[in-house]
Amino acid sequence: MTDTLAPAHSHTSGLDELTGLADRRHFYAAVDAVAQSGLAWSVLLVDLDRFRHVNDAFGYLVGDGVLHTVADRLRACVHPFDTIARIGGDEFAIVVAWQGTSNIAELALEVIGAVERPIPVEGGTVEVGCTIGIGDAAAGDPAITVLAVADRDRAIRKAYRRDAHVTTLH
Repeated sequence: MTDTLAPAHSHTSGLDELTGLADRRHFYAAVDAVAQSGLAWSVLLVDLDRFRHVNDAFGYLVGDGVLHTVADRLRACVHPFDTIARIGGDEFAIVVAWQGTSNIAELALEVIGAVERPIPVEGGTVEVGCTIGIGDAAAGDPAITVLAVADRDRAIRKAYRRDAHVTTLH
């Protein structure tokens, strides 16, 4: 009998294979843990805007590169102990436990600025934006309620951003 090791980015590792971020299951486990931690906490649900156009116009390989770049930019916005996950095709989530006062609005603005910077691709750059839903929780708030608030907030903001400009290659 021989031992075999799973690849570092296998589905069972809790990591998204493309970005190396936490996957959906790991994200929900992190949310449950922080909700039970006794700390105030927040969640950001981040949908990329105009990402479908990147895949349609430039192909999935460029789209994968954009997702990888966005993941790196999100990592730069948070502390190493915060959890960032890719929870869907172009959907990301961040859960933050606050040691002091919540700075969730400041973090959301930092994430927006990071995502909206042009992304270099072969032959030029592409631009995507993001729509963020915010759930801010006091210590002891139930995870399901905070996630529902963030999801509703994101949906409302997304409805208002339908007029966002189309991504172009520069």
